[in-house]
Amino acid sequence: MDLTGNNAGGHNVSKVESNVDFDELLERVGGDAEFLQELFDIFLEDSVNLLSEIKENIASGDNEALQRTAHKLKGSISNFVPTGPVFDAAKSLEFMGRENELDAADTGYQQLTEHLTDLHSTIKQYGDNLA
Repeated sequence: MDLTGNNAGGHNVSKVESNVDFDELLERVGGDAEFLQELFDIFLEDSVNLLSEIKENIASGDNEALQRTAHKLKGSISNFVPTGPVFDAAKSLEFMGRENELDAADTGYQQLTEHLTDLHSTIKQYGDNLA
């Protein structure tokens, strides 16, 4: 069964987040599709929690917490996409927290949410074809 690229498990996968290299991800885990699915599940849950924390950090004006939380999320994202819009959105919020420039944080949060939703959709779609 082919579990790589656009032809995951014999099903065509349209990549919403085009920077995801599923071939490389599967290779990194030694072709272990079950383990890759576990990594997906952990990321999906953790990233939702971190996104919620980011929202709280912005609402409370806690720039240091925003920097830390956005940094954690950026690191998690980089396991799947080391560049691109979702990575850049997390990086931008991390920078806003570090520089105590929260004026555009609400907009940054919205952008991160949109891009993270795209990444989640892509990962879920690919993961559904791993079974």
